[in-house]
Amino acid sequence: MNAQKTRPNPQVNGHPQGRSRRILVVEDHDSSRLTMQLLLDIRGHMVETADTGRMALLKAFDFRPEVVLLDLGLPDMTGQAVSQAIREMTNPSPPCIIALTGRAEVLDGKFDHHLLKPADPDELEQLLQNQVASESN
Repeated sequence: MNAQKTRPNPQVNGHPQGRSRRILVVEDHDSSRLTMQLLLDIRGHMVETADTGRMALLKAFDFRPEVVLLDLGLPDMTGQAVSQAIREMTNPSPPCIIALTGRAEVLDGKFDHHLLKPADPDELEQLLQNQVASESN
């Protein structure tokens, strides 16, 4: 199992950063997971990663992410099962859970948002900043 942690970087290459978020990236493909981690780290977020559903549950318990980017096709659990378990363990303040999938599909209420892979970094950042705006209202 591969899990890594990075620290926020408040500004990179002149790009102003919004509020830093604690984000858990759950993805079993190494290159996709590491790329997403790097992109989020560059944008100033604190990032933890997990490559299995079980690791995601452990990380969610310890790290208490504000946002979970969750691949639906994990080797040991479905994304839906991971999402439900994270919501139950973090009740009454569950994180925003964003499903990452390679195809358009109808998702049940276990997810707050849905992004197609590969996720556009600017679209993801806009989604994160919109969440910040809605939390401050």
